[in-house]
This record gives sequence, structure tokens and C-alpha cells, in this order.
Amino acid sequence: MEMREACRRKLIDAKYRSNESNLSSSSPRKYSVSPVWKKISSLVHLQSSSGDIARKGLIHCVGRGNKPRFWEDHWVEGYILKVSFLRMFALAIHKSGLVCNFGFWEDRQWNWDVKFRRRLFDWNMDQFEAFSSLLNSMMLVASNDDKVIWSFDSLGKFSPKSFSYEVENMNYHGNPLLSSIWKIKVPSKARLLCWQVLSSNLPTRDLLSRIGVISEDHIECPVCNSNMESIDHFLFIAKFGLLFGGR
Repeated sequence: MEMREACRRKLIDAKYRSNESNLSSSSPRKYSVSPVWKKISSLVHLQSSSGDIARKGLIHCVGRGNKPRFWEDHWVEGYILKVSFLRMFALAIHKSGLVCNFGFWEDRQWNWDVKFRRRLFDWNMDQFEAFSSLLNSMMLVASNDDKVIWSFDSLGKFSPKSFSYEVENMNYHGNPLLSSIWKIKVPSKARLLCWQVLSSNLPTRDLLSRIGVISEDHIECPVCNSNMESIDHFLFIAKFGLLFGGR
């Protein structure tokens, strides 16, 4: 069974060019990644609530530390080091490299060794102590492989259901109006329209183009035929044009 699973994994890696260490890296390469895997992995790079959930959910469980990137990847739960420790990152000599490049083995014990380009001043010490304490709580294990897990599932396995649930929760917490819309005593179509606008899910031509339903050649507003049909344009500019422009 284990051999069969290993073969299946190699087949998927070969077909979709997947690489666990690249899930949180730069955008997928245009020519070497399959369309299916490109869509899945591109979630990590979205500047939206979906992208935030993808970046927080995908955690590198570090073994030898030879796959995740030290500063950029989410290998310490709840932290991306270059974001959480801006001053340490700015002062670091090496601003790129894998986790295993920022330390050394001695008597089978891992020791962190992050080098800075100058002596730290007093106002840097609080962040340095927090940074050092966090690193010392993370130990590499030479006998273990690195792997990526989905932190929003108790078994560490990704599912569309868990992803959608987290995105919905984030949207509600970020905008309390979303959870109260359904209690307003107005026609159901009006409630739905309000929810679509506030959650940026109104199917305008701009949105339909971004998700691949229509081409970029058809994003003009059918009312004014001069601007892209976005939510703002749909609600304000185009509607005022109908009211006062006589079209």
C-alpha cells in the first residue's frame, strides 16, 4: 500500500509539476505548470481574503528544513518571519535561503545562527528577544522530511469545504454587516444584492473576466459602452447615466 501511494504521489508531481516547497513561493511559472495546478496554487498569491486564508492555512511542518524558505514561508505557525519581524529582516545579512541555511548541526543538535549586518541597538532588543525565543521553540529533526499541511483541518488535509468555511468566517468577522444582512426585513432579492456588493461577489463583467467566465475583450459596461463594468461603476455611474442621461 505504501509503495502504491508513493507511486501515485510521484505521478501527480510529474503531471502537475507540484512542489511542496513552492506552494508559498513566487507565482507559478507560466509554461511548466499545468492549468489545473496553476489555478490551485495561485490561491496563495491572491491579495484578497481567499489569498490570506490560503497563506495561513498552508503550513510547512519542518523536519530537515531543506524545503521551506526561512523568511518568506509559513513554517512557524502564526508567523511569516519577514512580516512579523520587520526589523530583524531589514538587518539580516541573508534575506533569502532555506530554513536549514540559518543554523548548523552540532552533536546532533540544531543551533540557530541568523547573522545581522551590524550590532543591534537597544530599541531592537525587544524584537530580537521575541525573534530568538520563537526560533528556539522550533527545532529541526534530521530524520524527518518537510511536508505541507492544511492547518484548518485536524488531519492536516485540504478540502474545498474547510477552505470555503474559513473564507466565509473571515468575511463575516471583517464586515459585521454581512452577518446582519439576512435579518433585514426586505425582499430576499434585495438582501442577496446587498450581500453580493459587500462581499465583492456581484457578478459584474469585471469579476466574470477575472474568474475566466468571459474574456477581457467583453468587460465594457453594456450601459455606457466606455468603462469597465465593476461594482462601483454598476451601482453608481451606470445607474446615474440611466436616470439622467436618458439612455
